[in-house]
Amino acid sequence: EETGLAVRCGALVEVVERIVPRDGGGRWHYVILDYLAAVAAVPADAAAAPRPGDDVNDARWVPWSALATLPLTDGLVPVLERARALAAAAG
Repeated sequence: EETGLAVRCGALVEVVERIVPRDGGGRWHYVILDYLAAVAAVPADAAAAPRPGDDVNDARWVPWSALATLPLTDGLVPVLERARALAAAAG
């Protein structure tokens, strides 16, 4: 949805809550549902490259070994590890 790619949605991987301060006081409370997904269709002009939505600076495919070199959201790597294990178990 936020990458410009059409995907097939799979199993629920994780439910993550984030509570962050708002400018001017108060807090934002986000409940994030992370699902396993596979690219279903590639638009002719996209070459299966994800595009960043307006809430992120970058979206791209990277090798698993490169994750440690990237500035990722706290707690993301364990969610990706769980997703990877679910994908491997699904075959």
